Amino acid sequence: MDDPFRYLGADWTGFALTLGSLYMLGNHRRSGFLLGAASSVAWLVFSVMAGSTATVIANCVFFCMNLRGWAKWRAQPELATAEA
Repeated sequence: MDDPFRYLGADWTGFALTLGSLYMLGNHRRSGFLLGAASSVAWLVFSVMAGSTATVIANCVFFCMNLRGWAKWRAQPELATAEA
């Protein structure tokens, strides 16, 4: 296996922030979009270091999608449970 810090921890940071983002969004927390944007920046750094053009482009798109999600977030009203 290669050196786990070959990319100065950018990949590990992206990994941790992505997991945090998914967890927060799964719990319907708006802050998950901010973690997602931060993870995109970490993955962008990694992809530049790794020389992957497709990953650079993908993470620029993901960053913008996370900002869009943050801007468009609306709290969902609680659904009333109907008693039978």
